Amino acid sequence: MIITDIRPQAKDPLRENVYLDGKFGFGIAAESRFENRLKIGQNLIEAEVRSLVSGDQVSKLLFSAQNFLSYRPRSVKEVRDNLTNKLDRGDYVDPAKILSEVVVKLTQMKLLSDLEFARWWVEQRKKFKPRGERMLRSELHAKGVPRDIIDELFFAYETPASEIEKLAAKKAVSYAKLPRQEFQTKLSNFLARKGYDWDEIQGVVDRFTRER
Repeated sequence: MIITDIRPQAKDPLRENVYLDGKFGFGIAAESRFENRLKIGQNLIEAEVRSLVSGDQVSKLLFSAQNFLSYRPRSVKEVRDNLTNKLDRGDYVDPAKILSEVVVKLTQMKLLSDLEFARWWVEQRKKFKPRGERMLRSELHAKGVPRDIIDELFFAYETPASEIEKLAAKKAVSYAKLPRQEFQTKLSNFLARKGYDWDEIQGVVDRFTRER
């Protein structure tokens, strides 16, 4: 394949489009184009093109991922989903291979870890939006955290009784004038929506019912 033209991209002058045999071939950072000494009339084999595209995409996505991770920790799934939308499309782009390489590099740089993300997520919930283990597990699963990592996290994690009691105490004030049965039902349902197990809920509701 012969490079027949190289043009700056309209939306990003720091990137260029390389044309092969008169047709669009691939996009590449202008800096990378100069580093690899690409020029019109140059002959490339397919393996060289794929290597150029892969290296360019990995560099591009690493930069994007670091920006994405600068706001807060993310799960591997969140990063993959975000970067998938930023991949260039073309005959020489291998999305699965490129994304896997980016994830490996981010992991090696200690910028990406499902376990660290899960720990951060649980701590944030404990501080600002207390949830029971059941709901926390569901949230982490939705974020793509593997089951074994969730199990590892909760093996050592126990929901402090003070958290459910704090929530119950706040709501109990609102329900204070309700009849006994309605008080128990409403408080139980409220705590269940927060993700606490019924065994935890029953003990707390019984206690606040006695103390009304």
